[in-house]
Amino acid sequence: MTAADRSLDPNLEISRLDTGLAAAGGISFSPDGGTMYVSEQLRGRILRYDYDTINGTLGRRRVFAQLPEACGLPDGIVVDREGFVWNGHRGGGLITRYDPDGKVDLRITMPVPVVTCMAFAGDRLNELYVTTGWYGMKLAEQKKKPGCGDLFRIRTGFTGLAEPNFRG
Repeated sequence: MTAADRSLDPNLEISRLDTGLAAAGGISFSPDGGTMYVSEQLRGRILRYDYDTINGTLGRRRVFAQLPEACGLPDGIVVDREGFVWNGHRGGGLITRYDPDGKVDLRITMPVPVVTCMAFAGDRLNELYVTTGWYGMKLAEQKKKPGCGDLFRIRTGFTGLAEPNFRG
C-alpha cells in the first residue's frame, strides 16, 4: 500500500482508497476538491479520480496524462488556482503544466535532471518552490549538473491554492 491509496480521517483512522498503484509519487486536488490527481511513477502517468469531499471517497479512476518515456517519470504534483496541474519529471529535468483536460500547456526546463516536488508559496502564492534530487546519480554526474538536490524558486505568473487545514 502506498501513501496515495490510504486516507487519514479526522478520527486519525487510515482507510484504503485504491490498490495496485506502481509507486505513487505525488497527490493534489482540483480547486473545488472534486478531483484528485496522483502521479504513478513507474507507469509514467498521472491519474485522475473523482473525489467525494464529504465522505473522502474516490470515484472513477482514469489516466489524466501519459508522459513520453524521454520526459522522465512523473513525481510531485500541485494544482494552481485555474485548475491546471503542475508535475515535476524525475529524470526528465522538466516541470509540465497541464490544462484541466490533460493537454500540455507549458513546459519549464530545469537545470537538473531530477525534479521531485513543488508547492506554491509567497504572499500571493505566485512563487513555485521546487525540490530536486540526486538519488541514483553518480558523483561525476552530479558534478556535471550542479544544483541537484537544491531548492529552486520560480516566479511563474500563475497563482497557487492555499492548502486546506486538516480537520483532525
